[in-house]
Amino acid sequence: MAGLRVLQAVLDINTRSWDIPRLEAVQGDYGSFTLQVTVVASGVIVNITGWRANFVASPDDIHIISDPVINFTDAANGKFEYTFVKEAFSTPGTIDNARFVLIKQDGTQLSGMPRFTYHVDKDPAQGKIDAQDYIGDFAAFQAQVTALQTQFNTLQSQITAMNVLPLDGTKKMTGTIVSEHDTPIAGQQTGAWWYRITKTLTNSFIQFSLATRVTGISNTKGLGYDFIQDYLRLNGKDVAIKDDSVQKTGNSTVSGVIDATNLKISTKDVATQEFVNTFAPYVQLFKGAAYFLDTNTYTFPADAVKLGLYIDVSRYTPGTGPLEYGFRTIFIPREALLENSGKAIWEGMVGTDGAKKIFYGTATSIKGHADNGASPNSGWCIRRIGYR
Repeated sequence: MAGLRVLQAVLDINTRSWDIPRLEAVQGDYGSFTLQVTVVASGVIVNITGWRANFVASPDDIHIISDPVINFTDAANGKFEYTFVKEAFSTPGTIDNARFVLIKQDGTQLSGMPRFTYHVDKDPAQGKIDAQDYIGDFAAFQAQVTALQTQFNTLQSQITAMNVLPLDGTKKMTGTIVSEHDTPIAGQQTGAWWYRITKTLTNSFIQFSLATRVTGISNTKGLGYDFIQDYLRLNGKDVAIKDDSVQKTGNSTVSGVIDATNLKISTKDVATQEFVNTFAPYVQLFKGAAYFLDTNTYTFPADAVKLGLYIDVSRYTPGTGPLEYGFRTIFIPREALLENSGKAIWEGMVGTDGAKKIFYGTATSIKGHADNGASPNSGWCIRRIGYR
């Protein structure tokens, strides 16, 4: 369902460019802003039937937003739409690293799609508390606590009057246990306590031994269940071992919360690996201002780069230093590092003087070139290098 505001945009996957209006929101907006995108290739509409998409952004360069909830409204005509989640508008300022990761039917991932920018204004109501409303809420909370305490005292008195057995073992039970069926089943342990657990006339029962522990569940067919202190057995097979290990083959469905420490997942499943790659943390290799010459090399583990390298540049005046404008980000996908390993990568700078920056990338390093310090290339500098 589209939000209250709908903006149209065109994404050209060949020229890696956006035709998109200025996107503006207010901090805390939720479900109100929808971007309707048409995918083209050099101006020709692309049939994206069977494709998948993922919205990715990092509003503060620390946290990452990855949302796969993309609505393909008219895939045959290259159309999909995305309604921004509130987390995308959680940080005020200009977010210039938003993009859609497109995945074709054959699994080819267009992770190097161009990024677009959106702007988030501060919400003047954020972080402010009305003192009168706060005092009123606190008084209501105090009244609720008082009422709960009264209910607890009443319940405690009722429990005491019932003379029930506490779980801490401070009282002992006397007399006999009386149930719906208080006659022992023929052939079972003499003097043992037992209780029938079915509402039918079959002889299913739980038998308690004189040692006051459960020794088994049985029925007329002789199928037994062993309950011992260290493990659980069903039909003579262990189903829960005392060291809390769990072994399972096949599909399982789990409800609730799984709390795990030092959890590691190893998988060859493509969809799961794509999910892991999307949440790859940003690792910074360099921050400052440099021409990035052939003497400058930065290395990283071969399996650390999941998406690719990010290189931020800005204008530079030789002899003066970096200038605080002309910023842009160069993205080199991981696939390009592997396929073009050791080959010169040229990135043209904005302008008419033919300035460019030259890089040599591999699966484990990124290196500059001596010409990066020569005019007109020296009019630009590298501000930051990192990877996800």
